[in-house]
Amino acid sequence: LYLQENLLTGTIPGDDSLLPMLQLSQFGANGNALTGSLPSSLFSLPSMSLLDAADNMLTGTLPISPASTSLQFVILDGNFINGTIPDDIGRMTNLRQFFVKWNYLSGPILEANSTLFSLKNLTAFTLRDNFFSGTMSDEMGGWDNLGVLDIAMNRFSGTLVSSLGRLTSLRAFGVDGNDLSGTIPSELGLLGELSVLNLRANKLTGTIPDSFSALSRLGK
Repeated sequence: LYLQENLLTGTIPGDDSLLPMLQLSQFGANGNALTGSLPSSLFSLPSMSLLDAADNMLTGTLPISPASTSLQFVILDGNFINGTIPDDIGRMTNLRQFFVKWNYLSGPILEANSTLFSLKNLTAFTLRDNFFSGTMSDEMGGWDNLGVLDIAMNRFSGTLVSSLGRLTSLRAFGVDGNDLSGTIPSELGLLGELSVLNLRANKLTGTIPDSFSALSRLGK
C-alpha cells in the first residue's frame, strides 16, 4: 500500500481496518500531513516487512509489541513521536533498518543489557535529533552488520567505547551534539570502511589517535 507524497490528512485507519489485511507487506505513507498515533497492527501484521510513515505529524508512542517480528524496515523520521523505545524491539530479529530521527523519543537506550543488542541483522540505526540519554555499552560492538550509526543531537554522556572498533562494516558514524567526554578510542582507526565520522560538539579531550591514518576512505 503506497500513499507517499500526497496531501493526505487525518489519522491512519485503526486496527479494525488493518488487522484483516494479513497479506499486507509494505505500508508507505511518508510525506503527507497525517496525525494521531500509529496503530499497533502496523507493527504486528504477520507479513509486514516495511513501514514508512516519515515526514508526517504523527504523535503518541511506538506500539512495538511481542508480535512485532516480521518488520525489516521502520522509517518514522520527522514526526512528533514520544516516549521510549519498548524493550520488545529486541524481538524484532529481522529488523535491518530503523530510522526515527527528528522526533521526541527519550530514554537510556544504549546502556548495558538493552534488548537492542540482540538485533544482529541491523545495517542502519538512526536516532538523530531526539532526547535519548545515558551511556554507551560495550555491547554496541556486537552489531556486526551495521553500516550506518547516527545517534547525533541527543543527550548521550560518558565515553566512546572501544568496542566500536569491532564494527568493521561501519561506513558512517555520527555522535555530534551530545555530552560525551574522555578520549577518542584508538580502536576507531580499525573501521576501514568508514567514510563519514562526526564527533563534533562534545566534550572530548586528549589527542587525535595515530590510528586515524588508516582511515583511508574518510571523505569519499
